Amino acid sequence: MTCLFSESDRRALALCIYLAKINKLSNEDKAKAILVMDDPVTSFDNERISSILNKLYEISPTIKQLFITTNYRGMAVTAIKKFANTSALKIVKVANGSDFAATTEAEMTATEHDDAYNEITAFINHETQDNKIMKLRPFLGIELRHRYKEQIRANGATSKTDFSICIDTLKNNGIITEKVANEVHSFRTTLNPPMHELMEMNIEDVRNTATNMMDLIYNRM
Repeated sequence: MTCLFSESDRRALALCIYLAKINKLSNEDKAKAILVMDDPVTSFDNERISSILNKLYEISPTIKQLFITTNYRGMAVTAIKKFANTSALKIVKVANGSDFAATTEAEMTATEHDDAYNEITAFINHETQDNKIMKLRPFLGIELRHRYKEQIRANGATSKTDFSICIDTLKNNGIITEKVANEVHSFRTTLNPPMHELMEMNIEDVRNTATNMMDLIYNRM
């Protein structure tokens, strides 16, 4: 089987056998069944994900309850949309380990950049004490490149161009002021040292830096 089937094919076959066993249960046993499926679509393409969810949707009215766990955000979003009256939960860190917390479709569809924004703003608002220094420079770079994507491209740079060159390209073509360019450069260099040096910064200095950077991005850039 390992020679003939890919990993995805083997997972699909195992899942089909599992669902076939569920279908062979009596109606009485199905009505008492609680299915727990841990990442059932790992390594599946979108077509297979849709097919599996359709099968689970067909089964769901005949069983007592269905739990699906997944690390794949796309799968979670699709499942939320597919099943009515679905409760979506996420695992969060708490003082004594981990716990469940309610989540929403909007949160499930958030991008990594959205997540970074939420983490940085929570840090600024003292909702968390986790040091977010490593999130700041990538966030600033993505924001500038996204905000001025057309202007950067029109002036011969690309999304892969060095961050400092992107800043100077925008300044030299009058798209951002010299003052704003200098501020962005200042954050770029401040947040550029090796990780161990950044992590040694005082937590309140990091919070002030994050606050000022976000103010630059959303009010002055």
